[in-house]
Amino acid sequence: MDRSQEQIRSAREIKFEPVNAPPGVKIRLTKPISCIPRHVPVDPSNRLDRSPATLLMVTPTAAWRRLCARTGCGVTLQSFYRWIRNGSVHSVRLGGRIFVPLEGVNEIIRRCLAGDPF
Repeated sequence: MDRSQEQIRSAREIKFEPVNAPPGVKIRLTKPISCIPRHVPVDPSNRLDRSPATLLMVTPTAAWRRLCARTGCGVTLQSFYRWIRNGSVHSVRLGGRIFVPLEGVNEIIRRCLAGDPF
């Protein structure tokens, strides 16, 4: 038996005594460890195509870095912002921030690697 199992066993064996609290102090009792489910079953019909932690939008700087790292091209950040302003690269403005869909960045990378004109 490893140490974590010993700690769990000892935590379950603790006998709690009533607590006398001074007036005006609230005491909050929590559920014992044995009541917490260890595994939550997942309904396969309710699965998402993507993990919720998957990035869908990135900042223009992150998109530009990804483009330069994957293609090895010498595009400047200023040129990338110009492409966003011209509409060559699709972008979304949320409040004062600009985001580029990751699918669009991957499409630009694919086109650059294939040698298609941008």
